[in-house]
Amino acid sequence: MGASENVRDNGIADGCNTVDSNNANDMTDFSSRGPTTDGRTKPEIVAPGAHIQGPSSQPEFSGGGVCGAASNNFGSPGDDALYPAGQTLYTWSSGTSHATPAVAGAASLVYEYYGRVLNPGQLPSPAMLKALLLNSPRYMAGEFTNDTLPSVSQGWGLTDMGALFDQSNSRLVFDQNEIFGDTGDVSVINGAISNPAQPFRVTLVWTDAPGSTTGAAYVNDLDLEVTVNGVTYRGNAFDGAFSTSTGSADSINNTEQVFLPVGTIGAFSVQVVARNIAGDGVPGNADLTDQDFALVISNVLIGPQGTLRGTVTAADSGVPLAGAQVQISDATNTFTIRTNSAGEYQTRLAVGTYTVRISAFGYEVRRFDGIVISEDATTRRDANLTARPRVVLDGTVRDGAGHGYPLYAAITLQSGNFTSTVFTDPLIGRYSTKLIQGEPYNLTVNAAVPGYLAATRAVTATTDITANFDLLIDSDCTAPGYERTAIFEANFEENDGGFTPNNNLWQWGPPTSGPSEAFSGSNVWATNLAGNYPNDASSRLTSGTIDLSSDTDSILTVEWWQWLETEGGYDFASVEISNDGGTTWTTAYGPLSGDFSADGWTRQQIELPAEYATDSFKIRFHFTSDVSIVQSGWYIDDVSLFVLDSAGCTPTSGGLVVGTVRDANTDLPLIGATVRSAQDVAITIDTPTDPNVDDGFYILFAAPGTQPITAAIEGYGSLTQNVPVVADAIREYTFGLTTGRLEANPDVLQGTVELGSSTTLPLVLENTGGVSATFELHTVSPAAAWLGFSPTEGTINANASRTIDVTLDASGADVTQPGIYAAQVQVGNSTPYGPFSLPVSMTVTAPASYGQVIGTVEGLERCDAPGTLLSNAVVTIRGSDGFSSTVQTDATGRFAYWVDAVRSPLSLTVNAPGYTETVIANLTITPSEQRALAIELRPARPCAGASPDALQFTLTEGETTDVTLTLSNTGATRYSFSVLESTYVLPPVVRPVTPTGQPNIQPIGPAPIGGISVRAQPQPRNATPDIAQSTAWFNGATIPSDVIRYGAAQCPEQPDSFYVISGYDFYFYQVSAVTWRYDALTNTWNELAPFPVAVESPAATCYQGHLYVMGGDGTNQFFIYNIATDTWSSGPPLPRGVFGAAAGAWNGKIYLAGG
Repeated sequence: MGASENVRDNGIADGCNTVDSNNANDMTDFSSRGPTTDGRTKPEIVAPGAHIQGPSSQPEFSGGGVCGAASNNFGSPGDDALYPAGQTLYTWSSGTSHATPAVAGAASLVYEYYGRVLNPGQLPSPAMLKALLLNSPRYMAGEFTNDTLPSVSQGWGLTDMGALFDQSNSRLVFDQNEIFGDTGDVSVINGAISNPAQPFRVTLVWTDAPGSTTGAAYVNDLDLEVTVNGVTYRGNAFDGAFSTSTGSADSINNTEQVFLPVGTIGAFSVQVVARNIAGDGVPGNADLTDQDFALVISNVLIGPQGTLRGTVTAADSGVPLAGAQVQISDATNTFTIRTNSAGEYQTRLAVGTYTVRISAFGYEVRRFDGIVISEDATTRRDANLTARPRVVLDGTVRDGAGHGYPLYAAITLQSGNFTSTVFTDPLIGRYSTKLIQGEPYNLTVNAAVPGYLAATRAVTATTDITANFDLLIDSDCTAPGYERTAIFEANFEENDGGFTPNNNLWQWGPPTSGPSEAFSGSNVWATNLAGNYPNDASSRLTSGTIDLSSDTDSILTVEWWQWLETEGGYDFASVEISNDGGTTWTTAYGPLSGDFSADGWTRQQIELPAEYATDSFKIRFHFTSDVSIVQSGWYIDDVSLFVLDSAGCTPTSGGLVVGTVRDANTDLPLIGATVRSAQDVAITIDTPTDPNVDDGFYILFAAPGTQPITAAIEGYGSLTQNVPVVADAIREYTFGLTTGRLEANPDVLQGTVELGSSTTLPLVLENTGGVSATFELHTVSPAAAWLGFSPTEGTINANASRTIDVTLDASGADVTQPGIYAAQVQVGNSTPYGPFSLPVSMTVTAPASYGQVIGTVEGLERCDAPGTLLSNAVVTIRGSDGFSSTVQTDATGRFAYWVDAVRSPLSLTVNAPGYTETVIANLTITPSEQRALAIELRPARPCAGASPDALQFTLTEGETTDVTLTLSNTGATRYSFSVLESTYVLPPVVRPVTPTGQPNIQPIGPAPIGGISVRAQPQPRNATPDIAQSTAWFNGATIPSDVIRYGAAQCPEQPDSFYVISGYDFYFYQVSAVTWRYDALTNTWNELAPFPVAVESPAATCYQGHLYVMGGDGTNQFFIYNIATDTWSSGPPLPRGVFGAAAGAWNGKIYLAGG
């Protein structure tokens, strides 16, 4: 997030005496710039962040760090920090802390706008929110901006909500409704630009897979390609504010955009290409390498459209053809798309008639005329392509610099946009492939080993053809089996190499400071072999005279290895050269200063000008230090002069050894192993693009004869084998490296223990590998104090075993009841295979003196009507000896508890929210027997009754009488009552009129309700209901959560209750999964099992003891609630997604309408 300047009054200074910073086209100087350390664009969007009016109501506010108003002294009192004057609440403030909430507010508006306008009823993904915000920024062309997008200063521009909410600019949005499963997958959208008076912009954003915490963080790479009127623009290829057709693909950012200026008109084709799918961009499914995306296209002509799709295959084999080109044309426009890895293509097209031309490299073209696209319909056009004739290309790749042995190499064949690669056989250097007859190709050959120059050749074959290649080596002589012919060499082992210091600073010998060892051998030249260099030093180490006069036509190079650590900026190292025996000197390297010790020994080179090819050449190393602070200094080894071309490289006697390094236990390849001979070192590699060569492959040079060659990798034992090497030839050898490998017997630990006792089981850990291994045992979740090991760690030799005593202890505080206890034992170890786990189960049995109490807890309905079994009811069991323990009922309302019969008689106290407590006393337990109970809890509510249930009497006018009404309460709590007398009277009877034409509807007045009614009211927990005595309405209890747009249902069999399901919690600004039941008799809410997937505005209805809840948020989900068990289950998905629908139930069916 970046901060731009802000539009404000000119000429008014702030507390930092800044009078400008008032142009919204400028970036502030304090805003951080990008890119990230791995090169991605940051910031991505900016917003005003300078001189923002903000609250400053804290009494201690002084304006420190934010400038504030003019003349601010940044001290207390802070009245001089406020702006404008005359108030105490606000001032100017600057920082990205203002720009960030501005964009956050913009994002919240976009969130609402998307679900209301762009995609009604749907919620945008984070990728879509970002795509919309970045689809509308304004280009900034002021100070610190006016650059090429996306820039490290303004990203893709300044937030512009007016442009985003401009509904005259029609947009297409695609929010993660397509998933790429393979590299090469393509998604295509075709259309036409709507208005040339507005720019055309396409924005692609994807939520990338989690990346590395070190190095590059990006994983999956998608590319945006937009073609307008035949010109292709690639994502993020800009020149200034707008896209250019000359740019290349962006491989690192997860946002890509194409932006074309006002005046652009015509047809467009948008392609999203899966360039590299290497990580799990869509977690939660079975595919571990996939990626979805959000796409926004603005200024689009939206009209009736249909779909064209098909599959392209090879006619002879039926194999899908990936990357085949599908060209679609009508009278004015042409679109081109390509098939994905499965040979499939699909695109949306405007309604009309098209010509489709399908082609693939090496196949004949198929053309289809008169393809009709109808509105909201899919037209399919598959194509079987006939292969063109092929010819064979084969040959051999060899070393052409002296050894002549076969080389393992890659041959890349390119023809037009087609590219493929074949590999040689590493043992014989031979390759073979097929070419399209008569098609021109360019062949490029690259050896797998370093140091060889690439070779190229153009080939057009009408018949079978052979192309052999002899590869030359580069001028550095780095190819294995070659060494540079030195004109001069000094390795400082036998002598000082003829170098002379001008004072006693430079020392020759083995170093004990600095690098602590020579680059090669034992001896070096150093400014101090055993410590730091001194202050105020100046010393030169000069070579003897070297004759270069016979190499006047060659490129001469000086090379040396150095280790350097100096005080940066004060102490210096430089190299000087002379062509006149030291009379005059020229600085050819440095001066260099600083700490380069982390780089270790590094190779340095100087290419000599032609005038230094004399018989009086000298070189010297010049070191100086100032008067303070010293470091380890300068260390020099292996100085040489040589001719820089391949003619100066000489073959050394020997041959190549190729093969693989494998795990001797599993026979799997090992990548990254070191294979070493006396002459060469190789690292094993993977070979994913060559199906004929296994991973773990190496190529090594060695001297002729039987040679000791060693393979090693961390975690394995090294292996040295005597390999017979043939000069100028190749031998194959495979190394099998041994390591420790632990196995457990048994692989499942099970034991039975009586409560209060323990037992010990044997666990045998066997090392079947060829190297000793260490182990460490511990439990993993869940923790289990009842499980112990002896020993907990140790070492097991190769092909040996060790027995571990595993203790199952049922006497601890964590084992209180018989049953099955489970845990996992993790066996940590030093092998490369990592830790593994063993399941452990302990079956605890009851002692002979124990008996068991089992039972159910039922919560009765009002007036003690049969109810439902209650989960989580609390059962407290107390013994006659003072013993006490608590257990809860399970999801089915059942409980069980073992107890020693000597504690009889027992008492049980049972509680559950909303019910009265029940106590069962003097419960006798018999050893080894069960005592079954069916416990009923009465609801904590009244049960009001009246006798008689209706008052009926006849009076003559003016007559009075007394009538007795008896009220009763058989419930568990009391209630208060009030007698209300109706002011209404019975109206005269109105007989209906039989219609003779138009309906004749007569008013009949208020509906009769009788003379007297009685309303019962509970008295729970000292709460007094708010009863409005003057009306039939009264205030009910507020729903506990601040929820709106919920689903609601009432059951016919529960006239005094209704249910509220899910909805939007406007206190926490999120959807809520809470389910509530309201009880009208107690005026209380009860929380039930949460709704499985929270949504807004679901449809709900009740039928025969179940709630049926459907849709919400435009989804097609369907869940069923069992009132008796307080549980949810899934129903079949709805045929369509709905939001705010109506639901009902009748005659065994659920009805859903509208939405």
